[in-house]
Amino acid sequence: MVDYATFQKEWDEAIGEDGAQEFEQWKRCSEMLRWLRLRRISSGYTEKEIADTLGWTEDQVLAFEMSELQDIHFGDLLPYLEAIGVGIGIRLIEKNLPIAEHIDFHASKVHDLFKEFIEMIGDDKEMTERALAVIYAYNQLVTNRTVELVAMFSNQSAVTEALEKILPPEFKPSQNIREDDVGIVDYKAPFVAGEVVLNSPSG
Repeated sequence: MVDYATFQKEWDEAIGEDGAQEFEQWKRCSEMLRWLRLRRISSGYTEKEIADTLGWTEDQVLAFEMSELQDIHFGDLLPYLEAIGVGIGIRLIEKNLPIAEHIDFHASKVHDLFKEFIEMIGDDKEMTERALAVIYAYNQLVTNRTVELVAMFSNQSAVTEALEKILPPEFKPSQNIREDDVGIVDYKAPFVAGEVVLNSPSG
């Protein structure tokens, strides 16, 4: 969490009498650099420490943090990120890429991260337990999000028909739905859990 008292104190010390004007400029600068400045301050790094690390002056650090997006140079950004302990990831994508390909990309990245995580564990039993706990928690999160997404469809009959086609036999609605006298059913499949309201049975 950002210590705003420290932030305001450092800001006043760095800016002085021109603080109000400079603060307005800072609000207009790159959203990314605003976040990085707050990240630096919350991590306990002063402008002087960053300047000493990078071989910059304190004025150069301040000028960089007050930059607008179009004025940011990679030659400055990368060492600054290194100095405040922040990594960077870049993804180059084609324009008008189908949304399904975006989803596939992120799903594959999650898979790769878990694979890397597991490879790091080796034979460590304690870390194996922790890794499985993380994977299980992620699975629960995905399941919950899936339930939310499925519930967003306006045509729930179409959803049921689609699930019959795409799910493995043990997860199909027809194998997991239990209907009672008032039309309330329990859907026991792991893919979609919870209670679903169907039309009351005829008769």
